[in-house]
Parts: sequence; C-alpha cells; structure tokens
Amino acid sequence: MAKLANDIAASYRPVRRTFSTALKKKLVKDYEKNLITVLQISRRYEVSSGSVYKWIRRFSNCEVGIRQVVEMKSEEFKTTRLEQQLDEALRLAGQQQLLLNLQSKIIAHVSEEVGYDVKKKYEPLFSKSSVRVIKENTP
Repeated sequence: MAKLANDIAASYRPVRRTFSTALKKKLVKDYEKNLITVLQISRRYEVSSGSVYKWIRRFSNCEVGIRQVVEMKSEEFKTTRLEQQLDEALRLAGQQQLLLNLQSKIIAHVSEEVGYDVKKKYEPLFSKSSVRVIKENTP
C-alpha cells in the first residue's frame, strides 16, 4: 500500500519547464497592450503569477523603480457609468428647474392679468405634513 502511495506521489511531481525569451517578451507585450491579463497568462501556461510579474519587470519598457498604477477595466467602466449617470441627473435637475421657473413666471403673468394672486387663491390650505400634525394632535 505504501509503495502504491509513493508511486502516485512520484507521478504528480511538478515538471520543471522553461519558456523561451521570445515567448516571455511576446506575453509581456500582449500584457502591456491589455490583450491579456496576468491571471490569464498564469492559467494558460500553468505558471505562478509571481513568475509572470518577474517577466514583466524584466522585459517591460518601464523604467526600474517607477511604479505603474494599474486600474482594472471594471473600475474604469464603473467610473464612466457613474459619470454618465451624474450628467443625466444634472441634466434632469436643470430641466426641472427650468420648468419651475417657467411655472412661476406663468403664475406671475396670469396674476397680473386677472388682478389678484392666483397662486395664493388656488394653493391648498394645508400641506400633507401639516394635516398629519393636526390629525395626530386632535383627540
């Protein structure tokens, strides 16, 4: 039984592989062009991500000692989407403000034409919050 276990363990020992310099350079170039990620390289060629980062440091065009900030595509997409949503919200808020300004000018013009304050005459006597307060305070 022990011999069988040793035979199985021996068959699963990792094989030491070497990759050509040309392949490493090609993979680093693809990485720099955002055609492939470190994770994809490490999975495809069955190497550790640390080895891939060593290749990048060795064959990259970046200078030694300079840090490179890498932003994930998903982060960039989220930021772009949030900026678009903010722009849309600001546009809608601007439209609402224009409508409010137009309504107040129309009310002022109509009040001037008819000779009395239209807004004051036709405005509801109580707002919803004041009606709620009155109902709560009544026995």
